[in-house]
Amino acid sequence: MRTFLTVLGLVSVSTTASATDPVAAIEQFSGGLDRYEAGFEQVLLTEFGEELDRSSGRVYLHLPDRYRWHYIEPFEQVIVADGDKVWVHDVDLEQVSVRDQSEVPNALELLLDPGALQETYELSVLGVDGNQTTIGMVAREPGGDFSGIEFVVSDLNLHKVTFEDALGQVTVIRFTNAARNPAIDPLQFSFAIPEGADVIGME
Repeated sequence: MRTFLTVLGLVSVSTTASATDPVAAIEQFSGGLDRYEAGFEQVLLTEFGEELDRSSGRVYLHLPDRYRWHYIEPFEQVIVADGDKVWVHDVDLEQVSVRDQSEVPNALELLLDPGALQETYELSVLGVDGNQTTIGMVAREPGGDFSGIEFVVSDLNLHKVTFEDALGQVTVIRFTNAARNPAIDPLQFSFAIPEGADVIGME
């Protein structure tokens, strides 16, 4: 299963706000974002920077706990969180796996709660380049799902998210053609098991 991070639409901030206080930037974001849609390209790297996997597709988000990642290239895969379960459908393999959503790492929930976020991560502004601001988060304690996260924002756009997992692998996600609070069909956040698919994890 691909590594994925539900941080789409993390922040929409002005350069001034993010350059002075990353927590204020997150609070500014969480007050206005309800839905998000964007194209994405995702690259998985080893701890030495060697590319392991590259994929692309489109993501749909409905805060606080529903999302859909549709990987199109190189292989089709759909990941849907409906607020209770996370469903992963490998289309070519005709295989579906399901887990309780509470068991799946979800950085977005932390980002919607700056108080909880500061308990888990140390936040800092790593740099400002024109109207783009890079904000970093480093885990306070080892052993979590993500040892560090960076995201690049400008005005109302999220440009890139980089995160490192506990094994040292790095995932970089770049976003394009993003829409903030668009109309999204609620069916994007529900999942029906395809006829004939093998299901793993269903009780």
